[in-house]
Amino acid sequence: MARIKRTTALLAAFAFWSLLAGAVDAHFEVTRRGEPALWVFGSVLASIALIFAWYYADSTVRGYRKPRWLNVLMVCFAVIAVPLYLLKSRPRGARGRALLGCLGYALLVFAVSWIGDYAGHAMG
Repeated sequence: MARIKRTTALLAAFAFWSLLAGAVDAHFEVTRRGEPALWVFGSVLASIALIFAWYYADSTVRGYRKPRWLNVLMVCFAVIAVPLYLLKSRPRGARGRALLGCLGYALLVFAVSWIGDYAGHAMG
């Protein structure tokens, strides 16, 4: 049996989390109950943890030394930090491909979240 890489598993976990979070958010919307603060806080914290775990695993595999400022940026502004990390950690010929892969993955996560939202509305 082929062993899945940790970075791939973390990307899959984040996509699944996006599906679940989209469905739960839609459920709160359909039932006309506001999202509990604990859910919002936990949802954001889980997203940050998964993104940072991927960053840590990927940078460890690549032998990239993680500067503190990038660690902080990854937690606070992942939408900026992930592409910046990809530019800094990939060799010259692979940077464009890494950024296109990042964009494709972001679109995939957006679509999966939308599917979760649709499912949450359908289940009411």
